[in-house]
Parts: sequence; C-alpha cells; structure tokens
Amino acid sequence: MDSKENKLSSPQGVVENHHSSAEVKHRIVEVASKLFAEKSYEGASVRDIASHCGVNVAMISYYFGSKEGLYLECIATFAKGRFEVIQKILMPAENKEEFKVRLKLFFETMMALYASDKHLLRIIIRESQAERGEAFHQKVMTHMHPVFLLVQNYYETAIKNGVLKKDTHAQLLATMTMAVMSHPCIMEKAVVATCGQNVESHEYQSQYIHQICETFFFGVLA
Repeated sequence: MDSKENKLSSPQGVVENHHSSAEVKHRIVEVASKLFAEKSYEGASVRDIASHCGVNVAMISYYFGSKEGLYLECIATFAKGRFEVIQKILMPAENKEEFKVRLKLFFETMMALYASDKHLLRIIIRESQAERGEAFHQKVMTHMHPVFLLVQNYYETAIKNGVLKKDTHAQLLATMTMAVMSHPCIMEKAVVATCGQNVESHEYQSQYIHQICETFFFGVLA
C-alpha cells in the first residue's frame, strides 16, 4: 500500500480529502448531543453516533479519545457558548436601572438560547440528576460551574453596590435564576398543554420574561 492509500485510510486523511477538521468535529458534536439527549449517555453508543454522522468509529476516537471525551465535549460546547454571551451581558451595574436592563437582556438571551438548543439543555438537566461517580460528575461541573459563577458574581457585585438588598443571598438567587430560565424548555410539553404556546414563540418568551422581571425586581431591589 503506498503513502497515498495510507493517508486516505486514516481519520485525518479522510478529513483532509472531504471536509475540514473543524467541520467534522462540529458535526460529530452536534449529532452526538441529539443522541445523548434522546438516549442518555449510557443509551447512545459510539457506533450509533458514528453511523448517524456518516463517519467511522475510529474518527470519533481520533478526535475525542473516547465516548466520555465526546460527551464532555458536548457539555463544554454548551457551556462555552453561554459563558461568552453571559460575560458580555452581565458587566457590573452602577445603578438600579442599568442592573434591570442588563438582567432583562440576560433573561431574553438565555431563554432564546435554551429554546434553540434543547438537546444540550436536556443533557445538562439529566446529568444533574444522574447517579454517577464523583470523578465523572466533577468533570461535568468543571465546564458548567463557571457559567453559574458569572451570574452569582453579578448579584454579589450588585449587593456591594447597594443595588440589591443587603440580605439578598447571591448564590441562592443565581440558582433560582438558572432554574427559572430553563424551566419552560424542560417542561415544554406542559407549557403547550396548559398555555397553548410554544416555548420558541417570541410572544411566549416576552410574556414569560416580563412576569419574571416584575416579580424579581419587586422582591430584591433595594
């Protein structure tokens, strides 16, 4: 077998002749996220993921090392996108009005992101409830915790600046915030059944965020 044939038989050789490395990795993560969300980590096999992607199993090993590596990459992708968005929005607020504007924008942005990427949200929710080993759980939290800390730090700064009441618990408030943002997407079928609206609807999202802001601002602003 000549060098050209050797190159084409390797995962990298296939990528070089058909798609860029970044495109293939993105495609694998995208498909894997859907299958992990539908079947769970245990239920989605590497062979099944490779088949849906139209690649060989060796290519997944080549890029991600293992099924666990691919799973963690799906979570890392989810977390990184949100971290970058939140970091730009939740800059320290100097007064109540700026705090309200920034937080409302955060609510709007996060809800839209959750609604458009429900597969990865389902993975995160399932992972938070799964009974796995502590080492595995810590690997997942390594990616997710920085997102939570951005929200918590935003509240802590607002408390120090006198924007929020001094007795406000920043960590608990951050936990409530993340839960409220994801709840409609987690309970999507219930939302349709009770409200007759789709969580992806701009009208529903606007009404939901308006109610959150009214309740939130009334309760914790100094």
